[in-house]
Amino acid sequence: MYQKVLIPLDGSQLAEQALPCALELVRRQRAEVTLLRVVPPITSPEVGAAGDFSTMTFDERASVAETVAQAAQGAVPLAMGAQTTSTRELVRLARTAE
Repeated sequence: MYQKVLIPLDGSQLAEQALPCALELVRRQRAEVTLLRVVPPITSPEVGAAGDFSTMTFDERASVAETVAQAAQGAVPLAMGAQTTSTRELVRLARTAE
C-alpha cells in the first residue's frame, strides 16, 4: 500500500517512542523510509540556513542511525546521510554507517 514513508523526528520522547511503530509499518509494507529531523528555524541573519542534517552533531547523526538500524532489525535497507564539508568527518561517518 505504501511505497514511501516520511518519518519526522523532533528529538522529543514521543517521537522516539513512535519510531519503532513507524519502522514496523515500513517493514511490513516493504516501503522506502526517509527520516526528517525537525529543528527550530534559525532566526539570526548572521547564521544563515543549513540543511537539517548538517545542523546535527556527529554523535546525534550516529545516534539516529543506530536507533533506526535497531528498530529496522535488518528488515529494510538503510542509508545514512553523510553531508559534510570535512573529509575527516565524512570518513568517520562512513565508518560509523558500516
